[in-house]
Amino acid sequence: MESAIRLPPRHGRPPLVSTRGRVEQVTQTAPVGLQRSLLTLAARLPGVLLGPSALCVPGTCAYLLSPALARGPAEVFLDGTEFGHAHPFYDGSQHLVLPPALADEVVATGWGVHAEPDGSVLVYGPLDDEQLQTVWQLVLAAYHRAASGPLEDADREGTP
Repeated sequence: MESAIRLPPRHGRPPLVSTRGRVEQVTQTAPVGLQRSLLTLAARLPGVLLGPSALCVPGTCAYLLSPALARGPAEVFLDGTEFGHAHPFYDGSQHLVLPPALADEVVATGWGVHAEPDGSVLVYGPLDDEQLQTVWQLVLAAYHRAASGPLEDADREGTP
């Protein structure tokens, strides 16, 4: 399925990141208020619960999809029904499982880097409201892939 998202190029230098072992953004930390906005929006998605990630450092907030909605194949989840997570506030990035073409577009347009496990990306934390819009669309894409549903206009109502 083709991605309905067209990413604008991300402006500025990319942050320093680690994508092997401990996946994290090391510089250009997103403002905490923007990080909280992403968590609030994710928590409003149908069937999503926020909780600790079983895969990442303490303070990481997992996006957990209700088993009843988690209809995507196993490879769209990081662990169990975790389709992504927000790294701790000192980091601010998102670790998401996106469709391969969209993951490649994230890298090509400067919004993130491929990460481990294979098929996942580290999406840089948003530095302003405009970047928040883009990162939110990527969280939505991971959500819809995990739920195996199309990206519908109704879900855009939660746009920051």
